[in-house]
Amino acid sequence: AGHDADPQADAAARADPRDTAVPDDPRAAAADLADRLGVRLLCTFGGDGSMLVGEGHPVEQPAHRVEVVDTTAAGDTFIGYIVASLAEDDLWSDALETASRAAAVAVGREGAARSVPTRAEVDALG
Repeated sequence: AGHDADPQADAAARADPRDTAVPDDPRAAAADLADRLGVRLLCTFGGDGSMLVGEGHPVEQPAHRVEVVDTTAAGDTFIGYIVASLAEDDLWSDALETASRAAAVAVGREGAARSVPTRAEVDALG
């Protein structure tokens, strides 16, 4: 009472994991979950890249191979650059590429605040 129902939460409640087998491959499991819930999922796999699944064909982005110093703030950097790229009307594929480059710069630095790169540093990697 007093609040709107969340259709995604309702769908998640109906998606009983006992109804179907969950694939062992995380990418296949993400695609299966997105399809069952009727949503898009943005998934990160650390050094194994990232992907967007649901509502069509998956968009996959390999991780950039860099020397890892510290993974602190890598996820925050990644999602921040996703949001910034989409706000600039980039395509999802371009947003994933930019975010991947940003995370690659971030893991090459120690600490959180110092590791988040500027846009110029991200563009220089690509």
